[in-house]
Amino acid sequence: MSDKEIITFLQEQINSEKRIVESIKSSIKDVKNIPVNSTLTGISMDSSKHAHLYAAVITLLEGKNTPLEEEDLDTQRNLINEHILFEEKMINKLEKFLPQIDNPKAIALLNSILSDERKHHKMLKELEKVLLEGETITEEDWWEAMWKDVPGLWT
Repeated sequence: MSDKEIITFLQEQINSEKRIVESIKSSIKDVKNIPVNSTLTGISMDSSKHAHLYAAVITLLEGKNTPLEEEDLDTQRNLINEHILFEEKMINKLEKFLPQIDNPKAIALLNSILSDERKHHKMLKELEKVLLEGETITEEDWWEAMWKDVPGLWT
């Protein structure tokens, strides 16, 4: 499959996710049941997130991603590490709290949250490892790009 075909597919997915968001937004106004309303709202938020992630994949495939500059790397790494720790705390708290719950419906909702927290944690770890490390431009890279073709400079 060519990049163009993949991008077309991804754009279709973005449009589908946006339709889901709009459909849920227009229909939940009348849903008075809080667990149902909250679940549908969460699905809508996930669909919005998916649309953003599809767009990020398109950016990567088109080669339009802006690399992080070296001075931004520490800030971004700290932000991601902070959120990794937040997710770990949430996971640990939920894992300890869940066995104390007897209501099956509450357990189902809390398990859904726990599953999301685990996914968030995994995604942040992957982001830290793959994107930040592979998308950084160092000062050395800038010097190389600017001066590598200057005749006689490196001889």
